[in-house]
Amino acid sequence: MLKKFLFSVVFSMAFTMACIAQQTETVQNPTSVAENAVAVFPKFQGGDHKLSLSKYAMKHYVIPNGFQGKGVLIVDFTIDTKGKVKNIRVINDLGYGSAESAIKLLKKMPRWTPAYNAKGEPIEFINQLKITMSNLSQPIQH
Repeated sequence: MLKKFLFSVVFSMAFTMACIAQQTETVQNPTSVAENAVAVFPKFQGGDHKLSLSKYAMKHYVIPNGFQGKGVLIVDFTIDTKGKVKNIRVINDLGYGSAESAIKLLKKMPRWTPAYNAKGEPIEFINQLKITMSNLSQPIQH
């Protein structure tokens, strides 16, 4: 059954997404906002972190039994100041347990190197995981 699906993992390192600062400050204080801006983005383990992340997901993501859909599963998550994944939120669920499988993948994920602000302090960062699934007979459209 799994061979009927073409599974490709596409990760979007959402650098344009909002970074959650370690300290909450109002937007009225531009110095504080600049100090908490991302200077160093989080990294997954391994040399080329995008390739390492793709390999990890392809090895550990389990396509649920009975899944016959196609589309893009999207999950947001936060990388905290210690590099742990937390606050997992499903944005687009394909059904048949596909989101639950992605959540399990993220919960088992090893720690990341966290993001850092301009002062060199670790900060929380919102990231996004996209998993594209399609029947072999249907082309993947991006």
